[in-house]
Amino acid sequence: MSDDNIIHLAPAKNVPQPNVVAMLEGILEQARAGQITDVTVVGITDKGRVLSACSIRDNCFTLVGGLALMQRHVMGLIQ
Repeated sequence: MSDDNIIHLAPAKNVPQPNVVAMLEGILEQARAGQITDVTVVGITDKGRVLSACSIRDNCFTLVGGLALMQRHVMGLIQ
């Protein structure tokens, strides 16, 4: 088989996503003001891996409920 039909793709470059940066900066500002006390974050890295982090002070059940709402929201976006 010849290599004539092989197309070499350039690797994707890390490009900041302005909407992601703006959202995180807004959340950080609220956390610094003491308005956000509990948080969980899920993201996808540039390598396609899942990144997750969680900090819970005392509202764990409310946070779990918020996760359920977010799951429903995300599923609605992809359908």
